[in-house]
Amino acid sequence: MLRWKRDLICGIAVLVFCVFGFVHARGLSPGIIAFTAAQPAPYLRMWLTLLTILGAALVIQAIRNRKDTTVKEKMFLGTTITTLGAVLGFLLLIPHLGFLLSTILFLLFTVTSYSISAWIGEGREQLTRKQLHKKIATVVGVSVIGGIAIEQLFRNVLNVWLPTFSLF
Repeated sequence: MLRWKRDLICGIAVLVFCVFGFVHARGLSPGIIAFTAAQPAPYLRMWLTLLTILGAALVIQAIRNRKDTTVKEKMFLGTTITTLGAVLGFLLLIPHLGFLLSTILFLLFTVTSYSISAWIGEGREQLTRKQLHKKIATVVGVSVIGGIAIEQLFRNVLNVWLPTFSLF
């Protein structure tokens, strides 16, 4: 696919996402926060405004570079699809498994999927069983510690209510 076409498609997708985001932001309740800038809707609108500016810049750049015949690789590589699937799975699991367990599973999946090509990629030395077990233990440790740290940051420092796991 030509570079300018890829950029145009991505820019339009970002702008469409922003429109949906702005519509959603209008329906957010202010909650109990008295300071307007700290409420969810203004914060979301701020980030969506920045994203809209970047999306519009990408569309403008794509239109200006229409004569560029540079061919780029596929737009959706395996890592892109893996990331989108992981985020979707994370969002679907949070209500059922809670924030902590969902975050740990998300980190386990993404770190492992990103690292696999580095571990067993073509042209690389084969890992011994011991080395592979050590790398897996490292990923599990980082995922568990990272998940707990993220949960503690949101729960205790930022005072955010997070869904918890419950069997019933």
